[in-house]
Formats: sequence, C-alpha cells, structure tokens
Amino acid sequence: MIADKAGQVRVRASMQGAIDEVCVVVGEQLHAGQRLVVVEGDSALETMRAKNKSVVMEVHVKDDDEVAEHALLIVLREI
Repeated sequence: MIADKAGQVRVRASMQGAIDEVCVVVGEQLHAGQRLVVVEGDSALETMRAKNKSVVMEVHVKDDDEVAEHALLIVLREI
C-alpha cells in the first residue's frame, strides 16, 4: 500500500476470499497500525492495517462479501 501523488492509498485484497470483518467507516481518522479489514482465504486469515495516519475516504466492501485477488477494498488519504 503506497500513497499516490494526491496522498491516496488504495487497499486491495492480496488473495481471493471472504471479508471476515470491516473495521473502519468512511470519515474515520486512523492511526498507524490500526486494523482496516480482515480477509479470510482458503487457509489463511489476513489483517490489513493502516501504515500511516490517515482518513477513510471510501469503503467498497462489507462483512461476508466475497472478493477476488486484487479487488479494491478501501481508499485512504494519508494526513
């Protein structure tokens, strides 16, 4: 997850699976290391976390959604 020139970070699924938990809402201010979303694959559970202080701009998934590898999950803006 790397910010673009506008400071936006697009969080994408690293594997196919189901959304176990969405941990944020639009407008929420986040600290570095805060949980964003948990994706459950065939044999793995991945917790994605904010790398830097940021604000949630968009949430594209909800609990129990099925997602493809590289699917857009959340958009953040680093602050």
